[in-house]
Amino acid sequence: MSRPLLGSVAAACALAFPIASHSRPVSLAVQLKNYGGDGAYLAVYLTDAKGAYAGTLWVAGGKAKYYRNLSDWNRLSAGDA
Repeated sequence: MSRPLLGSVAAACALAFPIASHSRPVSLAVQLKNYGGDGAYLAVYLTDAKGAYAGTLWVAGGKAKYYRNLSDWNRLSAGDA
């Protein structure tokens, strides 16, 4: 993942989490898969402590038709961009 994209994700999370968490500590886990194609697609979403989908914060990528390839997010959210 490129540093500018990672920086954008970090900035988006830094702005979104304080509002949603009401000043409670938040842990952020990032899972990346190797990708050698053109463009990058990324979904930032929330799950509860049991791993149940809670909501999507942000989906990045140029063409929505490729969002289905974000397999974990797509499975949990049913593609709810």
